[in-house]
Amino acid sequence: MAAALELFVERGFHSTPTSAISKHAGVSAGILFHYFKTKDDLIYTLFLETKLEFLQAMNVGMEKVRSPEGKFRLIWSNAWNYGVDNLVKFKFVQQIHHSPLIDRIKEDPSIAELTTAMTTAIQTSIEAGILKNVPIELLMNNFYYLIIGLVELIGKQPELRRDNTFIEQAWECFWDCHRA
Repeated sequence: MAAALELFVERGFHSTPTSAISKHAGVSAGILFHYFKTKDDLIYTLFLETKLEFLQAMNVGMEKVRSPEGKFRLIWSNAWNYGVDNLVKFKFVQQIHHSPLIDRIKEDPSIAELTTAMTTAIQTSIEAGILKNVPIELLMNNFYYLIIGLVELIGKQPELRRDNTFIEQAWECFWDCHRA
């Protein structure tokens, strides 16, 4: 799966034959197809594991935070730090979000459960007057794409990660876009 992840991000899904994956992994094509019936099954499994890892990473430490703004800041911080620390996985998740596979993946029970928890928290925050009263999907897309932008910028300028003024400005931009 690590070999597939690397090649998918480097070459894209369509330009990565299963023969290249098995060669890069140092296994036979038969072994690859023993675990995954099709390349789509491999992509699906890889995405599911990566997306779940990302969603779980976003919630690390949540039980220690009381204020709604604090919770959103923690999610924001966990998300961009995950992206910077796991850039290949983060780019892979982005590829899937722009592919036809995303509809199949959204229906997976484990993804749906985490998405429902997130939308419920956002709806509760809207009703409490903490977040803007706009469609939840718009807020979620804004969250995601602002985090992508931050990860890309820090990827190009790694010193920004340690620049507390920059991080605070980035948070303020993020929060100002969403708070009521």
